[in-house]
Amino acid sequence: MDFGNSDERYQEEILPHVSRTFALTIPQLPPELRTAVTNAYLLCRIADTIEDEPAVSPEETFQFLERFAAVVSGAKDPAALACALDGRFSDRTLPAERDLVRNLERIVRVTWGLGAQRAAIERCIALMCRGMHEFQRSASIRGLPRSSDLDGYCYYVAGVVGEMLTELFCAYSPAVAARHDALAELSVSFAQGLQMRPLPATVSCWRSSRPGAPAPASVRVSPSSSAWLTHTCAMRSRTPCSFREPNPASGASASGRSDSPC
Repeated sequence: MDFGNSDERYQEEILPHVSRTFALTIPQLPPELRTAVTNAYLLCRIADTIEDEPAVSPEETFQFLERFAAVVSGAKDPAALACALDGRFSDRTLPAERDLVRNLERIVRVTWGLGAQRAAIERCIALMCRGMHEFQRSASIRGLPRSSDLDGYCYYVAGVVGEMLTELFCAYSPAVAARHDALAELSVSFAQGLQMRPLPATVSCWRSSRPGAPAPASVRVSPSSSAWLTHTCAMRSRTPCSFREPNPASGASASGRSDSPC
């Protein structure tokens, strides 16, 4: 696939290969906002790809995440990091995700040109990279021991995104900016609700396989999201436990022109 010479064009073309629902909604945004939100999503996808790679040890993963956050802020060379990562990915990393990482330099060039929107994206990536490592380092097959740990995990993988999007939307629209404080107060809990969307289906499946048994005691939800999840539980109770979202790897993969020397 030929993505053309424009970094913004590459962003738009790679997005549907590494996303499902966001690839449907982000293109509906106004152009000035769409560029920033697409860029932010792709940077988060790169961080997630680094964190999810099973062939890399937790210690090395943290080093890569630190380097990635430094690249986004302009303190490290994106091409060098892209080469280092490309040599470590296993077959578990999807071809489109590999392509995205190889084109890291194109993505951060867009970031660096965003002006006032750049600071919110840099903050999000820095917090996400640090927080994901903290939870990976203490990972256990028994899961998270406390509900407060679940809230903390959701903050680092979703809450920071809610905060970032609030800032991006406020920077774009004076009308939205007039409601900044109210939106900022809701941003973390709203993002947490989206992150925990699959939880009701998971609990429903757990109960269906153990008739009469209560849900695991470790499953707790913060008060700010409990009403939203109660409604979702009711809706998901009508959904078969075998429900799975489509895998983006099942379609065509991206193999566009890369700026990387790797």
